[in-house]
Formats: sequence, structure tokens, C-alpha cells
Amino acid sequence: MEEIILRKAAMVDCRDLLAWRNHPEVRKWHFNADKIEYKIHAKWFEKKIGSDNARIYIAENRKKEKLGQIRIDIGENKSAYVTIDLNPEFFGMGLGSRIIKIGTEIFVGKNSGIRAMLAEIYDENVASRKAFEKAGYALSHSILKKDRRIVVYKLGKN
Repeated sequence: MEEIILRKAAMVDCRDLLAWRNHPEVRKWHFNADKIEYKIHAKWFEKKIGSDNARIYIAENRKKEKLGQIRIDIGENKSAYVTIDLNPEFFGMGLGSRIIKIGTEIFVGKNSGIRAMLAEIYDENVASRKAFEKAGYALSHSILKKDRRIVVYKLGKN
């Protein structure tokens, strides 16, 4: 099994994350499925990596190939929301669950006050659902967002 190393994202990663985010297969699972322009993405990305309430980690293998990213946004009630995007070159290799598990462990280890890790996923996004389940998250409940069923996966207390 290939080793996965996570590191904090930097501006040098901005274009890669945009390319992954704008890939048609990735876009269809985002709550905003529109194609994002570089200028808008770069401004958002710079703000996120400088925020005390967000963490973006880049997953790499030993060859320093970028496998994907995991973003964790700290929300209200000591909860954190997890989002993951894989590099399309590495789809279907079972890396998502490993990146989620490693990223969650790193984040929780450095943020002991977090009570729950949450992921909101379109109900029909079977690959993401399986990845979060394999990483130890459990289905908590479902909600409607823009007339689509969203399932919420949770790891943690309460």
C-alpha cells in the first residue's frame, strides 16, 4: 500500500486545486457545480490558507505526486466540516478514505476542542459515502439543500 503524506497547502498548490475542482467529475459533486475562474479561486484560496478557522492539507505519495486535498473548516458548536477532492489522475484507487482518515487524525490531534467532524455529501455520491464510512465516519442524518438530499456523516461525540 502506497504511503500517503499530508502537508499544509501553500499558494504553489493553488492552480492544482483549481484544476481538480474544475474537473467535470469533481464539479458535479460540489454544492456549487459552476466552473471557477482562477482569479476568484486564488483570492478564496489565499484567504483559506491564511485563516485560523480552516486547514487545507495536500496529500502526496513518496514521489511527491499530489494525490488530492482535504479541507477542514471549523464551524459553530465546536464542529468541523470536512471536504475532499482527489486529483483526477488518482480516481478509483481507494485513496479517498485514507486521506480522510489521516487528515482527520492530524486535525483532531492538533484541535482537541473539536467535538465532531462532519461531512455533507450528496446522497447519490456513493464513492464519497463509502470513503467516509471506511475512514470511520457514520451516517448521522439527512437534509435537503437546493432540493437535493444531502447525507451528513459524523465522527465524534454527540
